Amino acid sequence: MVDNACVPDFSEFFGKQELSDVNVFLEEDNAAACTGSSAAGKKRKRSKKAPGPNEDEGIVQQPPLPGHSMVLVAFSEFFKAKLMGWSAGPSSKPEIRLSVPAGQLELGELLLRAMYQSQPDLGTISQEQLLQLLILADRYGVNKVMHAIAAALQAVPQAELQCETVLGLYTLPPGCTDACKPLMPAAQQQLQQQLGDLMVALSDSTKRQRLLALPHKVLLALLQDEETKVAAENTVFRVIESWHDYQQQHCGGSSKQELVQLLEQIRMQHCTQPFVPTVLVESPLAAKCFSALDLRLACICSSTPGSEPGLMSTALEQARCPALARFQSWKQPKRPASAVTKISMEQEVSLADLKQKVEAAQQGGNDTFYTLLESQRWQGEVFEVSLKVGVEGETGEGAAAASQATGAATASSSRPFSVGIFVGPQLWRKDMLRLISFSVTASAAQPAPHQHGGFVPRHKTQRMTRQGFRFQKWGWPNIFSYGTVDSWAAFEAKLRADNLVHAGDCLHIKVKITEVL
Repeated sequence: MVDNACVPDFSEFFGKQELSDVNVFLEEDNAAACTGSSAAGKKRKRSKKAPGPNEDEGIVQQPPLPGHSMVLVAFSEFFKAKLMGWSAGPSSKPEIRLSVPAGQLELGELLLRAMYQSQPDLGTISQEQLLQLLILADRYGVNKVMHAIAAALQAVPQAELQCETVLGLYTLPPGCTDACKPLMPAAQQQLQQQLGDLMVALSDSTKRQRLLALPHKVLLALLQDEETKVAAENTVFRVIESWHDYQQQHCGGSSKQELVQLLEQIRMQHCTQPFVPTVLVESPLAAKCFSALDLRLACICSSTPGSEPGLMSTALEQARCPALARFQSWKQPKRPASAVTKISMEQEVSLADLKQKVEAAQQGGNDTFYTLLESQRWQGEVFEVSLKVGVEGETGEGAAAASQATGAATASSSRPFSVGIFVGPQLWRKDMLRLISFSVTASAAQPAPHQHGGFVPRHKTQRMTRQGFRFQKWGWPNIFSYGTVDSWAAFEAKLRADNLVHAGDCLHIKVKITEVL
């Protein structure tokens, strides 16, 4: 092959019959996967011939381009192999067919033109088309075009590298690896900026969609990157679990080998201690990679409150534990912390609205009413904070009969009630095994000199339980510790006495979720 440093320019011969000794047919294969539209310059008029006895349907072919064997052989391994092995046929000139994916005829012509130029002129084609042209250059062994494309992409400022370009660089054929090696640090940094904080990516609907649609090779690179951030190592498993579900639903699934490669990236010693025995041990997905013995060792290695992270892992390594030899990630340091380590939801609850809900509950036929206050995502799932009004005493027809018997028109409105706060996922899965750690605070208004006041925050770690066919929400049925109150007036008086009513006659409720298993 010709040394690119001293390449002569043959561009004046491109497309000319002068000295031509080869006919080159560009064929668009409609059966090939089309990675995007290719519109490098004006589209040439395409001619589609009726398929002959030896032609396949689905092939779009252009009129032949006059070629020059000395140029084609010098710059393309494909043409060299074809022309060196050519045996004379009915035509006086050799006929070489260059097949391109659907929508890329213009890129095929651009590839041929670049072979004639001393320095390939790639024009103003898009980043997507540069990658498509790179794959064509690799397929047909045109090294000088491959290096020209790599140089063009390297000249793009990192901030302007498109997401599709970054993904494309990670999934290029092996033949492009050497040419594109200088591009990978910029691609890695851009991937980090877009999806490197896994908690942020899971919490944002657009980023979550992009994260779960990542090709296996790209997600693996992200999990292997030392800069990837997590709230806890538990997040890595949740990403793999969500990615696996998405791939099954939208992309035909993933192989067991791909799944094992991802699961091996979990740095088990940095998982929170309850996560391994309550989630991983019960997970059919984790069982594809880890044996029962592996998971028992993982329970030992995972972080426990008050212990030095990785201490047990170090001891097992000194004992030459086979699991640590297989799972190198179990010995790796803790990942950087995510910008999102908890959910914090604050809501103003109007006393007028709360009174209306209490009265509706007292007069209605149900003894429990939930009202959604706010919802946010945690590790990709939507969690809701709900206000609960619980009413005691007879309901429905029983309350009406009691009212008629006593002649008291307001009997139903005096039924004792309580107000609670509950937290739970928007969608319940029947195979769910969950623990949640969270706190609820009703903040005090600005205290007057003679007032103390404020509501002591409540913290809870609670396992999800089932009542019949329904899952019980997490929280407190009586958030203010007032017990059941006989009337709204008495309830409001207690709130004001505790200095919980802010300007505008409202309560300030704050919920923090610090961990979900």
